[in-house]
Amino acid sequence: MATTYTPKLALAKPTQGELDGSWGTVVNDNITTMIEEAIAGYSTINSWSTNSHTLTTANGTTAESRAAMLSLTDTGDQLGTNAATVICPAISKIYVVKNAVGQAATLKTASGTGIAIPNGTTSILFCDGTNVLEAITNVTGTLTTAAITASGAITSTGDITAAGTLLVTGDTAAGDDAAMGYTSAEGLILTGQGSTNDVTIKNDADADVIEIPTGTTQVDMAGDVTVGDDLTLKSDAAVLGFGADTDTTLTHVADTGVLLNSTRKIQFNDASQFIHGSSATVLSVAATDEIDLTATAIDINGNVDVSGTSTLASVDVTGVATAATFEPDGDTAAGDNAAIGYTAAEGLILTGQGSTNDVTIKNDADADVIEIPTGTQNVTMQGTLGVTGLVTASGGVAATGNVTATGTVEPAGDTAAGDDAAIGYTAAEGLILTGQGSTSDITLKNDADETVFSIPTGTDDVLFPDNAQLQFGAGADLQIYHNGSTSFIDDAGTGSLYIRSNNIRLNKYTGEQMINTSADGAVTLFYDNSGKLATTATGVSVTGTLVATTDTDTSNTGSVTLDFAANQNFVLTLTGNVTLANPSTEQVGQAGVIVCIQDGTGSRTLSLGTDYESPAGAGITLSTAASAVDVVPYFVKASGSIQLGAPQLAFS
Repeated sequence: MATTYTPKLALAKPTQGELDGSWGTVVNDNITTMIEEAIAGYSTINSWSTNSHTLTTANGTTAESRAAMLSLTDTGDQLGTNAATVICPAISKIYVVKNAVGQAATLKTASGTGIAIPNGTTSILFCDGTNVLEAITNVTGTLTTAAITASGAITSTGDITAAGTLLVTGDTAAGDDAAMGYTSAEGLILTGQGSTNDVTIKNDADADVIEIPTGTTQVDMAGDVTVGDDLTLKSDAAVLGFGADTDTTLTHVADTGVLLNSTRKIQFNDASQFIHGSSATVLSVAATDEIDLTATAIDINGNVDVSGTSTLASVDVTGVATAATFEPDGDTAAGDNAAIGYTAAEGLILTGQGSTNDVTIKNDADADVIEIPTGTQNVTMQGTLGVTGLVTASGGVAATGNVTATGTVEPAGDTAAGDDAAIGYTAAEGLILTGQGSTSDITLKNDADETVFSIPTGTDDVLFPDNAQLQFGAGADLQIYHNGSTSFIDDAGTGSLYIRSNNIRLNKYTGEQMINTSADGAVTLFYDNSGKLATTATGVSVTGTLVATTDTDTSNTGSVTLDFAANQNFVLTLTGNVTLANPSTEQVGQAGVIVCIQDGTGSRTLSLGTDYESPAGAGITLSTAASAVDVVPYFVKASGSIQLGAPQLAFS
């Protein structure tokens, strides 16, 4: 009877008495090798017909469908932008599938359903004889991983802790007990439903900060609210309430204004200044000293009861006018014999006309103090002029000594080119300092006669001496200065230093690029003006090579501990039998290779500590020839769990 084959892995089943003299060859080639292929075999799929590839099958010889691991690639760009389909036999089998075709790839049977594997990911799948299914859908205990991407729901009976960020991409829905979602229009969405509140945001002390009462669009804030820009209440008749019992309110009256409730007051500065609707018919306006109404005309319809000062446009008095104060508000005119007037520009005006003087101011003894001779602009002072306040001159003030003011000096005219040292003023420019010197036009010095800063002659530069600091903040937290050889921007405070722009460029002084950043875009690092590393929407793009550290050790014997914190790859020359001792520096997700080189003697063995796990727990068997080179891949699954792949033997 001829040899038959198993239905799932197609392993040879010789009959009794068959294969006399060739039994060992059949066992090695058609059974043992095929079992190894099913457990640790690795097959690369790189040919596609109409965006599909059917795994090869064969009895007793190598076949793609028997391999434990499938690597999907598309080096010839046969798929373009189309998704790929891989057809496996409709028999029960586990597959580890790594997708690197550039598109999603689906593993399925010819007539059943399958699983789509996103590009750039690896999935563990199994065929149940009809369909292809996810192999792992539940984890009991703690799951620690570098990243989790879920197209469906993640259900956890314990806490979910993320060292990075938690990103959601779908909308929430009515009925969600507690959900976080996202849409491109609404951004981050928080949704919930509770007996008291739908959403409650708490602080670290477990105290409520923000509450949205159940079934409402109301927001209750437990503490103070600080608004950095506009605050808009969008509904007509919206109410702003103040106080623990909302005893004072402002209500929006549509297309009209706002309404203050009851007989409440609007106060200014303190309780003595307010506007008050004291009753339904009386409006009271109160101030400590003065209420200033400014208008072209003020129309009062009703009686005026003045208990204080009254200011009127015109008063014709036939006797003596006595008042606490007298405040004219109109201009005088040429021809007035004796008039007191006022304009906003000139202030108090005295005008008169007499045969000797137009204006004469006398003291209590009827003696002249100030005279303005008739028809002139001269002022004659009969005594000494003592000024403790402001002196204003429309022309020049000539002084042969120092000019000392106990008050302020207020220039009122512009400076001009050619002024040696001048202080001026214009309404647009404000205070103006102008000068001209051989080195500097303006130099500002401190009390020790040391230069604080200067404006070099004929320039619009501002020059600060070495170690002079520009300081910002009440505590001089931010400092900008140059110490003679190096320039500094120091933030000596407890906060952060923000450099904010849509695009930030850090260049060499010659213009050579060093770091470029773009809003909502890439951050690019340059080497010698050439971009080498840039962030992207999905990670990092490297131009050139990204080299991990490799430990090359030419003499290894006995117990050897690999330093995974310092190295990614290891090249070990075995000068004696080696045992890989359990390390303490491995990092979850770390992967690389361990290259073992036999010395000139050869036959060196490699034993494993308990943290190293090999396929089927069989250990690692190396080539024995002198100078033989074997490569063992590894992956750190968890702390104390380093997965070793099958060694690739005898490189030459």
